[in-house]
Amino acid sequence: MNNDVIEVELTPDAQKFYSDKSNFGVYSCMSSDWEWLEFDHRSRFTIVGNMPRLNINANYKATLEKKLHAKYGVTYEVKSIMQLLPSSVSEQKAYLETILTDNQVRAIYEVYPNEDVIKLFQDNTLDYKKIKGVGEVTYKSIRERVLENLNIQQTLSSLSRYNITYNLILKLIRHFGSAELAIQKVEENPYSLTDVSGVGFLKADTIAQSMNFDKTSPFRIRAGIEYVIEQDQFNGHTYISAHQLIETTEELLSLPQNLIIEQVKQHDNLVIIDDKVALKKTYEAEKYIALRLVDLLNESKELNFDVDLFIREQEESLKIKLTRQQKDFLYKIKSNNVNLLIGYADSHKCRGCSLIY
Repeated sequence: MNNDVIEVELTPDAQKFYSDKSNFGVYSCMSSDWEWLEFDHRSRFTIVGNMPRLNINANYKATLEKKLHAKYGVTYEVKSIMQLLPSSVSEQKAYLETILTDNQVRAIYEVYPNEDVIKLFQDNTLDYKKIKGVGEVTYKSIRERVLENLNIQQTLSSLSRYNITYNLILKLIRHFGSAELAIQKVEENPYSLTDVSGVGFLKADTIAQSMNFDKTSPFRIRAGIEYVIEQDQFNGHTYISAHQLIETTEELLSLPQNLIIEQVKQHDNLVIIDDKVALKKTYEAEKYIALRLVDLLNESKELNFDVDLFIREQEESLKIKLTRQQKDFLYKIKSNNVNLLIGYADSHKCRGCSLIY
């Protein structure tokens, strides 16, 4: 671990700033880990970074990196942080007070003074009918809040050690539906991260390597193959030659070609025609568009207007001289419901279009 990266237990005592939009926060904190931290004159230190909204006076375990700010001096950037889950009755009560109202906590403990209330929420065995002022709707809302908080803490505990950020963990829970499934999916196949918005192959590969994931895994090779094809698509190509795909993937993954060729052949998300390789979703989209264009062309009805007369009128009115290609475009408009206007920059495509509006 970097000498400037430390693991400590801390307690926030003041929120200096927090944005629910970006999840960026600044908190003043206390800690008994004196040997690892630099404190200000109030025996406090400041943490900054992306994190959940912290509960004041709750206890957390955090991985922090020491930073020196020109204006604010020493601060600690949050690499990971999770609330310590309580076990005793008094600890659980204090924990619930950070996410529920005082009245709700008081009413719950009047009925369950010595119970493991968090487990009752988890097992859905808490009898809300016995709790004053809590109906079915309120109980569901309270339970959802407690379980969501536990979900986040569980996922943070399991995945933050792989440099998976808090914001990404929130996306994973939303995408997979639960902490358990998110953890399972990522640990089985870290390249499933690419299914989540904002995570590309390179980021997933970095996380996978921090997990010591097998570099020759079919999951990695298949994700790398898709990444190479997608990058080629960004350059306007709907398919890539098999030769180029294999060479580029070999360079990306630093793996022998025979491993890549094997996965290209077995990849369910690819379509291979001759030496051309495309993503199946791209191929299906192009096929649909082509068939739809054919249908529209087959249903074409000729427009009723004199093209030669129209051209003369436009040239006289606009004091321009249309090119042969622009005139051909107007003849085609008359006969076909679908036309593609293609040309390089500054080839007056817009002028051709403006004539028919």
